[in-house]
Amino acid sequence: MAGPASAMAISILMDAVPAERRGRAMGTVMGAFSAASVLGVPAGLELAHWAGWRAPFLVIGGVILLLALVTAWRVPSMRGHLEGDDAELPDRSRLAALLGDYRAWLAYATIGVSVVSGFLLIPNLSTYYQLNMGYPREDIGLLFLVGGSISFFTMRLAGRTADRLGPLAVTVTASLGYLAVLYWGFYLALPWLPVMLLFCAFMIARTTMAVSANTVVSWVPRPRERAAFMSVKNAFQHFSAAGGAFLSSHILSQDETGALLHVPELTLLAMVLALGQPVFMALLLRRLHVRL
Repeated sequence: MAGPASAMAISILMDAVPAERRGRAMGTVMGAFSAASVLGVPAGLELAHWAGWRAPFLVIGGVILLLALVTAWRVPSMRGHLEGDDAELPDRSRLAALLGDYRAWLAYATIGVSVVSGFLLIPNLSTYYQLNMGYPREDIGLLFLVGGSISFFTMRLAGRTADRLGPLAVTVTASLGYLAVLYWGFYLALPWLPVMLLFCAFMIARTTMAVSANTVVSWVPRPRERAAFMSVKNAFQHFSAAGGAFLSSHILSQDETGALLHVPELTLLAMVLALGQPVFMALLLRRLHVRL
């Protein structure tokens, strides 16, 4: 249920926040997703350790029930998008119209190329840092905690900057930073680079690209299409993540020590795909008649 729930949350945000302030709102909400990911895993492990494996599931169920009650109490009814000339169209016709919109596919491509680029590397980061760069196993938890915590604040800053300077400028800057991280940290694999600095820079670039992309993507659907559009976007995003991880597993191999081989080749592919996000975003903004 997490996918539909997150799609609904972003749809509510799109209904409630005007486009000119949506970057800041998107950064705040996506920062909450990041914090939940960073804090949720260790919290769940501790709960399972102290109260048994059922405890995390019971706590999650209780929190969801509480949020449902608060939502029913505080969130106003949003049914204005149900009115219009096509209000009586069957859902299948609406979905067909949505998928027939060239702008929707540009939006999905903007998200997809970036996600594939990231997930070529993300599933293997822990192994790479430990066995290729010699980072201590006992410090991996701290590494991900610091990187995830920094991304929480980075997303908020990225959203505000996207509102002020425009999401394309933010995307281009973040993409250049991401390419630099990939080149120095993965393609050349410079041994003197501090792993903590490398990972934090990776997270900052990735999360900034994500916020700016999702801000632009939120401008595409009309009000009555938002929930369906975001659901398809989430499905496409998850498919892209799975595709990136699957592809990396067929490119990488390991030597007798467990270190990853063919990382430079994988990195080059990730760099090429990362260049696609600003390109597709620029094309999408032109279709939306937004001044670049």
